[in-house]
Amino acid sequence: MAKSSSNYRILVGVELDVSDIQRQLNAASRNIRLNLDSNIASESRAASEGLDAVSNSANNAGNSVNRSNRSFMEAGLIYSAYYKAIELATDAIKAMVEQVFELDAALTEFKKVSELSGDSLDDYVSKLSDMGSTVGRTASEMVDAAT
Repeated sequence: MAKSSSNYRILVGVELDVSDIQRQLNAASRNIRLNLDSNIASESRAASEGLDAVSNSANNAGNSVNRSNRSFMEAGLIYSAYYKAIELATDAIKAMVEQVFELDAALTEFKKVSELSGDSLDDYVSKLSDMGSTVGRTASEMVDAAT
């Protein structure tokens, strides 16, 4: 027996009913959407709280830096004020010592040409000093003028 091969074609008209599948997908998507919406809301709240915490930390760090800068600047200003006070006091002492040396030199020259000594010299210098403050001159300038 010989094999015979025959090709048969069958045309079948099939209509697929997807309404049941669509109903099941719609029901499943409602549950998924609700779950996604609640997850997104809770995660966005958590992200917002996290950003608020980061923002607060940054503000606290910035405030701390500002306080440190202010403290450093205040310490610098205090140091500068003390330094300036010491510098002014030192300059005043130097000026006084200079005046004493000038008066001493003027009195030494005056003693060479005058016969005054002791209390009479002290009284004379005191009078010259009073007259100098009246006319705006130093004691040494007055002694020099009297020489």
